[in-house]
Amino acid sequence: FESVVIVKTESGLGSGFYISKDEIITNYHVIEKASNIVVEDKNKKRSSAVVIKKDLKRDLALLKTNSLGKSVSFYSGSIQQGSEVDALGHPKGRKFSLTKGWISAVRKESSVYSATGQNDVLFIQTDAAINSGNSGGPLFYKDKVVGVNTQGLHKDSTEGMNFAVHFSEVNQFLSK
Repeated sequence: FESVVIVKTESGLGSGFYISKDEIITNYHVIEKASNIVVEDKNKKRSSAVVIKKDLKRDLALLKTNSLGKSVSFYSGSIQQGSEVDALGHPKGRKFSLTKGWISAVRKESSVYSATGQNDVLFIQTDAAINSGNSGGPLFYKDKVVGVNTQGLHKDSTEGMNFAVHFSEVNQFLSK
């Protein structure tokens, strides 16, 4: 949890994590329409943050903050179905929680913000619990990030169908 932060806005909270000493990645839907963004680390150190880049198609946002944190390392290579993963975040406001699960599939799906409905974003499907508040947090495989937790399908109709934006999509977003 050294790299994970709470991302608070006037409309709620989500998760995020450091990708450099002063940059945090989260989901766009966590900070959408926010006029005030505050990040808080495990030691309860708080800082303001501003959006410096966003990608609605991938539901990603990059924040700049004046606090310093430990950056994560991203996985490289091929991630396999059946690999065990950990989802970190703050589900339903329960701060700094960890859930375990498996990679159920790696597949292209349409994004939450897709205007076209095309299956054009690579996601990791996992049964690791991802609930409101986990959005924007890291999905770890061993000690490397493989995805950004983004959504769980409605629990009334499905169980264990949760998604993270694949690390290759995150790397493309960061390189633009």
